[in-house]
Amino acid sequence: RTCARFGPCRRIRQGSSACGAPSFEIGATVAGAKQKLTLVAVAHAATGEKIGATSQCEATADWLKTTAGFEGVINSLTIRANPFKAVPFKFAPTNP
Repeated sequence: RTCARFGPCRRIRQGSSACGAPSFEIGATVAGAKQKLTLVAVAHAATGEKIGATSQCEATADWLKTTAGFEGVINSLTIRANPFKAVPFKFAPTNP
């Protein structure tokens, strides 16, 4: 199993404005089945962003290889002291 950007495992990258959490969970519904996905904050050397104050989060899951998209809910996330809870979204990948 490889987790390179276009390898067999799909990655999800989410840009948020200074995510203060080292990680956060989302709940996903894929073809009627419930899945859990943990997004992890990623430091970015080019911009100087560090974990705890970054706009890039990544997640890897085997089930992402077989789905073209899914509906999800961000369970809980705080961005710049603003809490977000139970935020629904739809994900449709732009990369093959």
